Amino acid sequence: MTLTIGHYGRTASIYNLLSQAGRFGLSAEEARGEIDRLVDVVRHWRDGFFACGVLVKDIDYIAAAILPDCFFFEKQPGA
Repeated sequence: MTLTIGHYGRTASIYNLLSQAGRFGLSAEEARGEIDRLVDVVRHWRDGFFACGVLVKDIDYIAAAILPDCFFFEKQPGA
C-alpha cells in the first residue's frame, strides 16, 4: 500500500515528502529532520535483520524493496 502524500502522488521520494510538510503540521526543516532520522534507521536495516537471525540470502532477496534509490532524489527528476 502507498499513500498519496505530496504533490507528486505516490512517488516514494524525499522531494515528494517535503512538498506537503505543512499538511502534517511540520515545517520543511522539521520534516527534513524527521526524514533524516528515518533514513538513517532504514539505511541500517540489514544490520537489524541480521542481528535478528535473518539469513543473508533472505536479506538479499528483499533488499530491492526496502529502500529504492529514487527515494533520495531531492528534486523532481527533470525539474
